[in-house]
Amino acid sequence: MLRSLSSLPPQTSVMGLPVHLQPNYVDWLLSRIQQQKGAHIVTLNAEMAMQAEQNEALATIIHQADLVVPDGAGVVFYLLLRGKVVQRCPGIELAEMLLTRVASQIPQGSPEVAPCPVFFYGGAPGICEAAAVEWQKRAPGIAIAEPKTATLRPQISLSF
Repeated sequence: MLRSLSSLPPQTSVMGLPVHLQPNYVDWLLSRIQQQKGAHIVTLNAEMAMQAEQNEALATIIHQADLVVPDGAGVVFYLLLRGKVVQRCPGIELAEMLLTRVASQIPQGSPEVAPCPVFFYGGAPGICEAAAVEWQKRAPGIAIAEPKTATLRPQISLSF
């Protein structure tokens, strides 16, 4: 059974930042999809946690997230040192598991599409398009919105 929206995963703290403890983040996300609710998800690693100490805007973004998952081994180790055993959940694997589960809910050969469109954003030119094509092959029932390459203005890209 999927968790309801009112049932947020329990959380702990890593360097003052929230981290939700959940054995299965995909079920929680599927519950959000079924209720037609979006979610702001942060996949926290040690570098982000350290940057958030110096960058108030980043810390605020992390604190405002609906779900913060332990992405990096450093976050998992930090929690282990404090007596909490958690499983690492890399963002790319979370996305793959979620897409796979959404696709599996559509009967094979059905004209029905997934309950929510998937939007690919970021990467160098051609990367999003290639990801969209690959996922359309893997999961034909997934509704894919137009992929969009991330382009930064020159003054912004210099700051990265």
